[in-house]
Amino acid sequence: MARDKKAKDLAQRIDATYYRRPHWLRRTRFLLSATGALFGTLWVASALESGHHRLFSNGALGASHALFEQECSRCHVERFGPVRDGACIECHVVGAHLPVGRPGEPACASCHKEHGGRGRLDVVADGHCNLCHEDHAGIRDLKDHDDFRPRPYDQFLNFSHVQHLAPSLLEGPIDCGGCHVPEGAGFRPIAFAEHCARCHTERLDADVGDETVPHGVEPRPLRDWIAALYLRRIGKDPALAQGTPPDPLAIPDWAKAIDARTEASLKALMQPGRGCLLCHVATEGRIEPPRVPLRWLGRARFDHKTHRFDSCGRCHNMSLNAKSSDLTLPGIATCRECHREQGARTTCVTCHPYHPTGDMDAWR
Repeated sequence: MARDKKAKDLAQRIDATYYRRPHWLRRTRFLLSATGALFGTLWVASALESGHHRLFSNGALGASHALFEQECSRCHVERFGPVRDGACIECHVVGAHLPVGRPGEPACASCHKEHGGRGRLDVVADGHCNLCHEDHAGIRDLKDHDDFRPRPYDQFLNFSHVQHLAPSLLEGPIDCGGCHVPEGAGFRPIAFAEHCARCHTERLDADVGDETVPHGVEPRPLRDWIAALYLRRIGKDPALAQGTPPDPLAIPDWAKAIDARTEASLKALMQPGRGCLLCHVATEGRIEPPRVPLRWLGRARFDHKTHRFDSCGRCHNMSLNAKSSDLTLPGIATCRECHREQGARTTCVTCHPYHPTGDMDAWR
């Protein structure tokens, strides 16, 4: 009871109007706080107007975006708003991450995180990929990866690396770089005039001056070309014709000669294993254009440029390539010799593009 009375006496001694009475210390503190808030607001406003955004930046941009680090509006269309995909595709022309027609396309910024320093935005950690990609048979690293399974492509081409690397060739075996010229991440497409014509040049008989047969011409227009060639040659040398026709209305002998020579030459050019069909495939009277894939592994990519320090033979055993259908792609064991822990990168995006484009299955 005495304790309650003592507490009541203390409560009566407290001045309830203390904080209502003006005091110079409280007034000064309020003025200082208000002045600081005002100056801070003016500072941020002046920074916005002058374009100096470092005051409220979350960090440095990646190396590829460092040039416009002070131009926030190039990506942040809405002030202090998130980056929209539309701002990204104004500069980056890339394919969709998911196949067309499949819902749930992730936003660019959900994988490519900015304001993290001068790193590479295209390098995405495997753990981030695995947040969505959980249906790949438990593969989490290259050591768990299955071996490669290239698609079976019909190249419509008769070609043997074994024959072109043989020491018995007139000028010796052909070096890989003689045909496969690096260009970008791959190689320049093989062209007949540049790579093949030096050795593979088809000619007609000596009666027409050892003329070279044009490349890339279908059998029907090729027949017309041969006939026109013989016609010009016989016009210069009538002795090639079988006499003169006695009757102007009869079929002249030189016409028969041209037809006979044309058919014989065309038949020789279209004989299996010779002429045009030494390399090409003919179906239903037409020569099929070669269809060499740009990528043999349709769901992956390979950059030969980054592997130029190594020899071709380390990965490609051409002694097994006797025909075009014999693929000499290296197995995953060859890749693991370098791509391993404390070695070359083994991340998912090293081989698997997350923005597939239309040339994934294109032909050269």
